[in-house]
Amino acid sequence: MRHQVAGRKLGKKTAHRLAMLRNMSTSLIKHGRIKTTLPKAKELRKVADKLITLGKANTLHARRQAFDFLRSRDAVQKLFAEIAPAFTKRMGGYTRIYHMGSRAGDAAKMAIIEYLAEDILTAKVDGTVTEDTAKKKKTDKKKVTKKAKAETKAPKKEAKTEKKTTVKKAPAKEKVTEKKAKATTKKPAEKKAATKKPAAKKTK
Repeated sequence: MRHQVAGRKLGKKTAHRLAMLRNMSTSLIKHGRIKTTLPKAKELRKVADKLITLGKANTLHARRQAFDFLRSRDAVQKLFAEIAPAFTKRMGGYTRIYHMGSRAGDAAKMAIIEYLAEDILTAKVDGTVTEDTAKKKKTDKKKVTKKAKAETKAPKKEAKTEKKTTVKKAPAKEKVTEKKAKATTKKPAEKKAATKKPAAKKTK
């Protein structure tokens, strides 16, 4: 007889069952509610409530314990920053299960399990929980990177314009100097020619 054997096997081995509960708990944290069979929802409720107690502790050891089970940094961050602070005044019963009837095909009893949304909403109204903190951080980082890129592009354009102006001006100066040199070289020749003509008249 199964005396003092707690929990449901769910027709799976230990490793498979733990992996399934890990995936279901991360989905519950990310989306707030999931739809599954009734026995799975009742087993998930135990794990979900324990994760909330770890989030309410909000210590480094509690974070490491939550990450050891969830194996997802985003899920741990959302659990400790958004979900757990909403249940500071509640001492248990953080989830709710709705019976959804039987599934077509195998007639399995279905259910929806969710965290208590009204507590999370009131915490957001009071200001104890900030909505989508991770998304805000990402948007701030994108803005900073865009500003940095714009600042780096502006000096490059100025440098290009300076290079163009210097390249165009250099040949013009050379042409002017060449013309002046030619003019200076031609003038002495004309003077010599003018001095030679009077000498020829004197001999006649």
